Amino acid sequence: MIGEFDGFVVITPECNHGIPGVLKNAFDHLHAERGDRLVAYGVAGGARSLDQLRVLSWVLGMADVMPQVELSLFEDFAGDGVLAVGRHVQTLRQLFDKVEGWSSALLSLRS
Repeated sequence: MIGEFDGFVVITPECNHGIPGVLKNAFDHLHAERGDRLVAYGVAGGARSLDQLRVLSWVLGMADVMPQVELSLFEDFAGDGVLAVGRHVQTLRQLFDKVEGWSSALLSLRS
């Protein structure tokens, strides 16, 4: 399924100062589908998991973009658990613009 996309965004929590094992396993098993793709990260307040994902994406032949969007369970979710991204709208727009631009730029590598 990943092979159908030019780029994608990964949203992940930080788990024991890193990425969850299931996400690492998924990246390890993407093989050809992941090559020359773009990945951007929205991290649940976990800069350390972002750092690990950046290294992993480089090793797997993927590109990554900035900015990162770090969501806080204390500041970005309403009392009912609904995500309130108002303060992140500009950063999210920048992130998606970068994903779109780099995805197009990497198209020739995937052809």
